[in-house]
Amino acid sequence: MIEVGVGSSIQTDSLEAVREAAQKAVAAGGIGRADFALVFATPHHADRYPEMLEHVCEITGTGHVTGCSGRGILTHEGEIESGPGVAVMAIHSDTLFGYPFLFHEATTRETTAGHSIGELVHEFKRRDELLTLFTDAASIHPPVLLKCIEEELSTTATIIGGCASGDAETGKAFQFHNGEASSHALAGIYFTGEFTPTIGVTQSCHPVSGPLIVTRAEGTRVEELRGRPALEHLIQLLRELPPEPATPQNLRIGFPVDPADTELQAGNYTVRAITDTDPSEGAIFTTEEVTEGRPLSFVTQDPERAMQDFEETVAALSDILLTNPPRFGLYFNNTHRGSRLYPRGNVDIELIRKYFGKIPLIGFFTDGEFAPVKGINTFHNDAGVLLLISDPVE
Repeated sequence: MIEVGVGSSIQTDSLEAVREAAQKAVAAGGIGRADFALVFATPHHADRYPEMLEHVCEITGTGHVTGCSGRGILTHEGEIESGPGVAVMAIHSDTLFGYPFLFHEATTRETTAGHSIGELVHEFKRRDELLTLFTDAASIHPPVLLKCIEEELSTTATIIGGCASGDAETGKAFQFHNGEASSHALAGIYFTGEFTPTIGVTQSCHPVSGPLIVTRAEGTRVEELRGRPALEHLIQLLRELPPEPATPQNLRIGFPVDPADTELQAGNYTVRAITDTDPSEGAIFTTEEVTEGRPLSFVTQDPERAMQDFEETVAALSDILLTNPPRFGLYFNNTHRGSRLYPRGNVDIELIRKYFGKIPLIGFFTDGEFAPVKGINTFHNDAGVLLLISDPVE
């Protein structure tokens, strides 16, 4: 059995806010003593994070707490994108077990962190497993972290999560573990036991060009596409597309995740930013290394298509879970989504409620997301990742 409760608060006083959220969580779940808890809080509360986490431990009755800061937080009740907010999820179960962890700055090099997580998985692995990460993208390169973790594991664990987001001006983000809040760290929770995880990934950005084969590249520098300077393709595209939403600032690059795929289709790609251009050489730069022969497409944010994509994603999950409805969910939503993407807030939350009702749900607005695509653990940008946990299938 899985018992879950979620609570949130928009109070400005940090300790009052976390007390309210934690008390709501244990009351909503009918939980006398939680086995573990998740906490997400906005930067407005940063000065009091350690005290807030201690209150969560006290009220929920568990010393096993994980989470991070988020520029915004969310629950099944709605999104809090501006102003103070804190959300708490309390969980008690005899089939689902959660083991929080935190690796500090001195040990968060990708290789060391991957090794430590590998040891954790080998120690606690049961029938099912799910690794959830709350990392600091300023300290760890997420795609490299994924690779290092998988190299340490004898079997591939499903990896989801999000990069903590923090103060918009300083960018400082925090990772939570029990009563501790640290920056430049890697936090998370390893779920194991007997349960059924179901994951959906939705994209904010959609293709506005056909597939283009990289014919010359070096590192993160894309020099040629189809034998022409990459920047020429980009400039031509900007001339051909309507001025909105295909502005230079809004264009990004989409890569198929599976090497066997040659073009972008729903559910098979990830997005990367265009970080710079070199007009003298006709090159463009992105955020990860690009190899020659790799296909890519230019993509741009499209609110209407993004809303349609998310509804299709949630509807498909609803069909999958028709006979085994979820007990709770986690939603990692990029900071470029929410009211920055749609004309109003709570669009995604309303769609989740449309198909699943008010299941206990918690999450935050991320600076990048982890989720598998076609069984391949992948780091995303500008995406939404919805995890639904159901009872084990007999």
